[in-house]
Amino acid sequence: MMTEVREYLEASRRFRQMTRAYGPVLIVEDDRCIARLLKHLVMMQGLKAKTVATAEDAITYIEENHGEIRCVILDLHLKDGEGETVVNFIETQHSMVPYVIHTCDWEATKSITKKYPRAAIYKKGESMMLLMEALGFDGSKYCNAG
Repeated sequence: MMTEVREYLEASRRFRQMTRAYGPVLIVEDDRCIARLLKHLVMMQGLKAKTVATAEDAITYIEENHGEIRCVILDLHLKDGEGETVVNFIETQHSMVPYVIHTCDWEATKSITKKYPRAAIYKKGESMMLLMEALGFDGSKYCNAG
Protein backbone atom coordinates (compact mmCIF):
# COMPACT_ATOMS: atom_id res chain seq x y z
CA MET A 1 0.00 0.00 0.00
CA MET A 2 2.76 2.49 0.86
CA THR A 3 4.54 1.63 -2.40
CA GLU A 4 1.43 2.64 -4.35
CA VAL A 5 1.22 5.93 -2.44
CA ARG A 6 4.91 6.61 -3.17
CA GLU A 7 4.33 5.84 -6.86
CA TYR A 8 1.42 8.26 -6.96
CA LEU A 9 3.35 10.98 -5.14
CA GLU A 10 6.28 10.55 -7.56
CA ALA A 11 3.90 10.84 -10.51
CA SER A 12 2.35 13.91 -8.85
CA ARG A 13 5.79 15.50 -8.44
CA ARG A 14 6.58 14.86 -12.11
CA PHE A 15 3.17 16.25 -13.03
CA ARG A 16 3.83 19.49 -11.09
CA GLN A 17 7.19 19.88 -12.85
CA MET A 18 5.52 19.47 -16.23
CA THR A 19 2.67 21.90 -15.68
CA ARG A 20 4.53 25.13 -16.45
CA ALA A 21 2.40 26.35 -19.39
CA TYR A 22 -0.53 28.65 -18.68
CA GLY A 23 -3.45 26.80 -20.25
CA PRO A 24 -5.56 23.86 -19.19
CA VAL A 25 -4.63 20.31 -18.36
CA LEU A 26 -6.21 18.11 -21.02
CA ILE A 27 -7.79 14.97 -19.55
CA VAL A 28 -8.39 12.20 -22.09
CA GLU A 29 -10.61 9.66 -20.37
CA ASP A 30 -13.71 7.83 -21.61
CA ASP A 31 -14.95 6.81 -18.16
CA ARG A 32 -17.08 9.76 -17.01
CA CYS A 33 -16.56 9.02 -13.33
CA ILE A 34 -12.78 8.96 -13.61
CA ALA A 35 -12.78 12.01 -15.90
CA ARG A 36 -14.78 14.00 -13.35
CA LEU A 37 -12.56 12.91 -10.48
CA LEU A 38 -9.41 13.83 -12.38
CA LYS A 39 -10.87 17.17 -13.42
CA HIS A 40 -11.76 17.97 -9.83
CA LEU A 41 -8.31 16.95 -8.56
CA VAL A 42 -6.64 19.14 -11.20
CA MET A 43 -8.90 22.07 -10.37
CA MET A 44 -8.17 21.62 -6.65
CA GLN A 45 -4.58 22.46 -7.58
CA GLY A 46 -5.76 25.78 -9.00
CA LEU A 47 -5.38 24.65 -12.60
CA LYS A 48 -7.85 24.73 -15.47
CA ALA A 49 -8.96 21.41 -16.91
CA LYS A 50 -10.51 20.31 -20.20
CA THR A 51 -11.89 16.80 -20.64
CA VAL A 52 -12.40 14.81 -23.83
CA ALA A 53 -13.45 11.18 -24.18
CA THR A 54 -11.92 10.06 -27.49
CA ALA A 55 -8.53 9.90 -29.18
CA GLU A 56 -9.96 11.87 -32.11
CA ASP A 57 -11.14 14.71 -29.85
CA ALA A 58 -7.81 14.71 -28.02
CA ILE A 59 -5.81 15.01 -31.24
CA THR A 60 -8.08 17.80 -32.49
CA TYR A 61 -7.77 19.71 -29.21
CA ILE A 62 -3.98 19.27 -29.09
CA GLU A 63 -3.64 20.40 -32.71
CA GLU A 64 -5.67 23.54 -32.05
CA ASN A 65 -4.23 24.39 -28.60
CA HIS A 66 -0.79 22.76 -28.36
CA GLY A 67 0.96 25.96 -27.32
CA GLU A 68 -1.31 26.45 -24.34
CA ILE A 69 -1.73 22.95 -22.89
CA ARG A 70 -0.01 22.47 -19.54
CA CYS A 71 -0.15 18.70 -19.70
CA VAL A 72 -2.19 15.82 -21.11
CA ILE A 73 -3.44 13.13 -18.72
CA LEU A 74 -4.24 10.19 -20.94
CA ASP A 75 -6.03 6.87 -20.56
CA LEU A 76 -4.50 4.17 -22.76
CA HIS A 77 -7.72 2.38 -23.70
CA LEU A 78 -10.38 4.60 -25.24
CA LYS A 79 -13.66 3.72 -26.92
CA ASP A 80 -12.52 4.95 -30.34
CA GLY A 81 -9.01 3.50 -30.24
CA GLU A 82 -5.85 3.40 -28.24
CA GLY A 83 -4.33 6.22 -26.26
CA GLU A 84 -1.04 5.27 -27.86
CA THR A 85 -2.34 7.00 -31.02
CA VAL A 86 -2.48 10.23 -29.02
CA VAL A 87 0.98 9.61 -27.54
CA ASN A 88 2.39 9.05 -31.02
CA PHE A 89 0.72 12.25 -32.26
CA ILE A 90 2.20 14.25 -29.38
CA GLU A 91 5.65 12.74 -29.82
CA THR A 92 5.76 13.26 -33.60
CA GLN A 93 3.82 16.50 -34.04
CA HIS A 94 3.96 18.44 -30.74
CA SER A 95 6.83 17.07 -28.69
CA MET A 96 6.84 20.07 -26.34
CA VAL A 97 3.45 19.03 -24.91
CA PRO A 98 4.03 17.03 -21.71
CA TYR A 99 1.85 14.03 -20.99
CA VAL A 100 1.11 11.51 -18.27
CA ILE A 101 -0.34 8.10 -19.04
CA HIS A 102 -3.03 7.16 -16.53
CA THR A 103 -3.66 3.40 -16.73
CA CYS A 104 -4.03 0.12 -14.92
CA ASP A 105 -2.70 -1.84 -17.93
CA TRP A 106 0.93 -2.32 -16.92
CA GLU A 107 1.60 -4.75 -19.78
CA ALA A 108 0.75 -2.09 -22.36
CA THR A 109 2.94 0.47 -20.64
CA LYS A 110 6.03 -1.69 -21.12
CA SER A 111 5.96 -1.26 -24.89
CA ILE A 112 5.06 2.42 -24.60
CA THR A 113 7.97 3.22 -22.28
CA LYS A 114 10.32 1.49 -24.71
CA LYS A 115 9.00 3.53 -27.66
CA TYR A 116 8.52 6.80 -25.73
CA PRO A 117 11.01 7.02 -22.86
CA ARG A 118 9.77 10.43 -21.68
CA ALA A 119 6.29 9.05 -20.91
CA ALA A 120 5.29 9.55 -17.29
CA ILE A 121 2.95 6.80 -16.11
CA TYR A 122 0.87 6.38 -13.00
CA LYS A 123 -1.43 3.63 -11.88
CA LYS A 124 -5.16 4.13 -12.31
CA GLY A 125 -7.27 2.94 -9.46
CA GLU A 126 -5.55 2.05 -6.24
CA SER A 127 -2.99 4.85 -6.10
CA MET A 128 -5.46 7.58 -6.96
CA MET A 129 -8.10 6.24 -4.59
CA LEU A 130 -5.61 5.92 -1.72
CA LEU A 131 -4.55 9.51 -2.15
CA MET A 132 -8.14 10.76 -2.36
CA GLU A 133 -9.06 8.74 0.72
CA ALA A 134 -6.07 10.13 2.62
CA LEU A 135 -7.19 13.66 1.71
CA GLY A 136 -10.73 12.91 2.82
CA PHE A 137 -12.04 13.45 -0.70
CA ASP A 138 -15.45 11.88 -1.43
CA GLY A 139 -15.56 11.11 -5.14
CA SER A 140 -18.99 9.45 -5.05
CA LYS A 141 -20.83 12.64 -5.99
CA TYR A 142 -18.78 12.81 -9.22
CA CYS A 143 -19.48 9.19 -10.11
CA ASN A 144 -23.20 9.42 -9.46
CA ALA A 145 -23.81 12.74 -11.22
CA GLY A 146 -25.36 12.63 -14.71
